[in-house]
Amino acid sequence: MYFVGVKVVEKFNERLRTCIKASGGNKVVAEKSNVKLSTLNTYIKGIAEPNVSKLMAIASTCGVSTDWLIYGQEGHKSVTINDDFALVPQLNIEASAGLGFENGQHEVVENHIAFKKEWLKRHDINPAFASAITVTGDSMDPTIRNGDTLLIDTSIKEIRDNGIYIVVVNGMTMVKRVHIKLNRSITLISDNLNYPDEEIIFDETHQLHIAGRVMWFGRGI
Repeated sequence: MYFVGVKVVEKFNERLRTCIKASGGNKVVAEKSNVKLSTLNTYIKGIAEPNVSKLMAIASTCGVSTDWLIYGQEGHKSVTINDDFALVPQLNIEASAGLGFENGQHEVVENHIAFKKEWLKRHDINPAFASAITVTGDSMDPTIRNGDTLLIDTSIKEIRDNGIYIVVVNGMTMVKRVHIKLNRSITLISDNLNYPDEEIIFDETHQLHIAGRVMWFGRGI
């Protein structure tokens, strides 16, 4: 077997799914790498493991190194990824789509997700300020669901539009739509109608911190 240890295989599968998604999806990568789609799917699901030649073909198609696919940044020093991709840090911070989640720990990079730089530019995201975090709760259903991964532009520290933001209020980290009213109060809106809007009056808006704007989200099947 080419890989050793279940933990390594699990991380390999995560990286494989990430770079395949960034490169156009399973079907596109299968065609370009000359690896059967059914075979590629077994690699993604962890049912089988690629041999060296198929591993190299997949890595070349996705524009990443075999070292990065196998070991990841933490596990190998010679990680490389070509100029077409940016590695976005995935943080251990959770944003609550609910009543608020208090994160009692410092930000720690748990993994990296590869995004095409051209795609990030098209979505007005600067790779230098991009981070990914996980959602907990259902208050943003059906738009954003429990367990979704959010891509955030952390350079956005103020409310620019009626978009979805990561907000921190009294130590609670939440993902909400944010509206500014004419009286300069701020309304935090949940897409799930079971959760009422929350209004922060003008005199208390200093307690609200914008940690970034949600630019994209993804979820597993």
